[in-house]
Amino acid sequence: LCIGRTVTIELFDEVLEDEMAKLRDTLGQERWSTGHFDDAIKLFRDLSTAENCPEFLTLPAYELLNSYTA
Repeated sequence: LCIGRTVTIELFDEVLEDEMAKLRDTLGQERWSTGHFDDAIKLFRDLSTAENCPEFLTLPAYELLNSYTA
């Protein structure tokens, strides 16, 4: 028995955008703009919608973190 909506990429993007807008409002524009939220959102979206997950989900995050210090 299925109840509710089918999860599509479009629905995922809509919910992600709505939730990030709430978070941005909660944190305030200054905190949002000084953080790496856009990178974190992209990483989360890419991992969540990938056809094949990387063997270790932390590897793409480590690559991103390393890019900040390079």
